Amino acid sequence: MALSNRDRVDQIMFALRDGLGPFILREYRAQYKRQAVDEIDRALQTGSRPALPQEAWSDNGALIADLDTQDCLNLMIRNWQNVFQSKLGHDGRSYAGELLTARNKWAHPKEPFTNDEAYRVADTATRLLKAVGAADDAVAVEEIGRDLLRLRYDEEAKKSKKATGQLAQERGTTTPGLKPWREVVQPHPDVASGRYLQAEFAADLSQVLAGTAEPEYQDPVEFFRRTYLTEGLLALLVTGVRRLTAQPGDPVVQIKTSFGGGKTHSMLALYHLAGPNFNLGDFPGGERLAEEIGNVDLPEANRAVLVGTALDAAKPRVYPDATVNTLWGELAYQLGGLEGYQMVEQADVKGI
Repeated sequence: MALSNRDRVDQIMFALRDGLGPFILREYRAQYKRQAVDEIDRALQTGSRPALPQEAWSDNGALIADLDTQDCLNLMIRNWQNVFQSKLGHDGRSYAGELLTARNKWAHPKEPFTNDEAYRVADTATRLLKAVGAADDAVAVEEIGRDLLRLRYDEEAKKSKKATGQLAQERGTTTPGLKPWREVVQPHPDVASGRYLQAEFAADLSQVLAGTAEPEYQDPVEFFRRTYLTEGLLALLVTGVRRLTAQPGDPVVQIKTSFGGGKTHSMLALYHLAGPNFNLGDFPGGERLAEEIGNVDLPEANRAVLVGTALDAAKPRVYPDATVNTLWGELAYQLGGLEGYQMVEQADVKGI
């Protein structure tokens, strides 16, 4: 059965509860220390909200489990100035207020949500979850938003097709000998299928690392086949190869561009270039890079990716053979597996 807009808002509200609860408790404890649970209980007290259960006063898990989405948002808003203002600022306050209004509407089962309203809830919830570091929940809600965009596109495409057919009937035909554009130009599959809204933002390093990105970003050959090597990108790749093959090159590269300037695309290019089973002859333009780096083999390096919005500060990263709690540990595990992680852990214990 297809999901309704209300079903999607249901999922968003549950994700908000799961993502906000640990963050709220952590911030209350940072501000109020031993009095944190007292302040939480005081902030929640209304005519209809019962007091916290006894176990919540000594068990963090029980306390978080007792909070629903409305509780979480009320805890943020009612103590915003003292607890959250310095960390989340004016924008965060706006997100929380808007989501509380949406939650109150959601609490009335007969209140419908339009596609635009449901997408607004998803977008605002994603922003707030990212701001509090709830990366996993933010990703889940962001995907709901993408589904809503696809549905909107499909509906608009149907309306456009119907309107175009009616207009063609009214006008009769085109100028003799002039073909309609749709018979001359074939849209890219992303556009024709309605996926272009997602594809605009599909370049995501964390998705490539997880193996869930679109083929044009996941597959090195396909990625470079679609990539034009500008002078700046070529210089970055040459520097990377030289550094990884014991030649002179900058060890640290800082990329500064505005939104859409190609930062993620550049990092993806370097990531794929240092990967296994990849040759310069596999893609157009590879000969330009070969001329610059000289007669050296492409390096096959251990690669690590740290994407801030995909790392949840409140949750450790769990691997089959290790549980990683820090950025240094994550970096070491990606580069050297369990052995690399243990080396960093031992160095930390020794104070190195």
